[in-house]
Amino acid sequence: MFYKMIEKSRFKSFEELTAKSRKSTEKTLKPRRGSRYERYRVARLMAVQAAYEANQNRLPYQRVTKSFLEFRFKNHDHPIIPDRELFLHLMKSLETRKDQIDDILEQIVVGTWTLDALDAVLKSILTVGIAELLDPYKDAPKPLLISEYVEVGKGFFDDKEAGYINKALDSVLKKLS
Repeated sequence: MFYKMIEKSRFKSFEELTAKSRKSTEKTLKPRRGSRYERYRVARLMAVQAAYEANQNRLPYQRVTKSFLEFRFKNHDHPIIPDRELFLHLMKSLETRKDQIDDILEQIVVGTWTLDALDAVLKSILTVGIAELLDPYKDAPKPLLISEYVEVGKGFFDDKEAGYINKALDSVLKKLS
């Protein structure tokens, strides 16, 4: 009998604790509009996440794009509201230029890795970066795009991989020029 009382009181306090925690989290995670620069960076990050999901699950980009628009944009997964137009632009570029992007990606990893041995997140960052270099959004300066994807990479990797992203995208830029 005594143990049942303890279990009930623990359970009640646990419910109270999680309810309070949920309320405080909901308050702090309310997204804000952010500057255009911040919205663009979050849109690029979301495009990398979508590319990763599409590649890992072998799903078409259209399906993943639709899923992200329905759930991730509405649920505010990020503290800053991403730029929807840039996200759609990147996903469309990934879809329409898939073969060209894959050819370029194979060329830049030769000698370092094989395409299959390339880390999935790194591959996604490079894929989206190449897509945007091929089809820049609103004529964004290409060196700026490279630094944006290096910053996205720093969120996942150490300086070594971020340096590789810089080197790889810079070589793509030189080939495109």
